[in-house]
This record gives sequence, C-alpha cells and structure tokens, in this order.
Amino acid sequence: MDHVDGLEMLEKKDYVFDKQKWGRGKSKELARGNNKRARKIDAVDKTLDEINEQIENMRMIQEALSAPIGEAAYFDEDELEAELEELEAAEFHPATTAPAATLLVPARRPPTRPVPVEDELAALQAELAI
Repeated sequence: MDHVDGLEMLEKKDYVFDKQKWGRGKSKELARGNNKRARKIDAVDKTLDEINEQIENMRMIQEALSAPIGEAAYFDEDELEAELEELEAAEFHPATTAPAATLLVPARRPPTRPVPVEDELAALQAELAI
C-alpha cells in the first residue's frame, strides 16, 4: 500500500505541478498583456499631450496674427469709428454736395493774333489798294 499511496501522491504532485506551471504561464501572459496595455495607455496619453500642445501653439499663433502691428497698434478703434462718422456726415451735408459754380466761358473765341507773315501780306494789300 505504501507504493500505491506513493504513486497517488506523485500523481497528485505532478497534477499540482502542471497546474502551477500553467498558472505561472497565465500570470506571465497577464503581466505582458498589462504591460502592453500600460504602454498603449502611455502612448495615448503622450499623443493627447502632443495634441494639447499643438492646440496651445495654434492659439498663440492666432493671437499673434490678430494683434495689430506697426502703426495700426496705436489706433483707437472707437476714435476711428467716430472720425468715419464725421466724414460720412460731411459728405452728405448740403453745403458740400451742392453743385460747384460754373465757370463763365466767353461765347466767342478771342481773336488770334496774326502771325508776322500775315501782317506783311495785309500791309502790302493795303498799299496796293490805294
């Protein structure tokens, strides 16, 4: 009976050993799986951080582009609007929109001065006519 008990004990130990081996393998698989998941989560977090950084960069660029530069930085928007309203009001003021006074132009053209050759010809004709 000792031999039978010993064989049964060996079979049980072998069974337990196989199950422990199987369990250790599953534990390693789970650890690798968790490690992969952790790496995937870290990769997602890194990607989200990069996206947020790019969004912040985009906001800074938009602010820089919308900010006035040079002389435009010194203009007051309200002041410019008031000046525009003044100019528009002056445009439609009757004194500024009345037709301009017409220039007086003579009805006939003024006589042109004859050129010297014509003067000589007129003088000769006058002498011959006498």
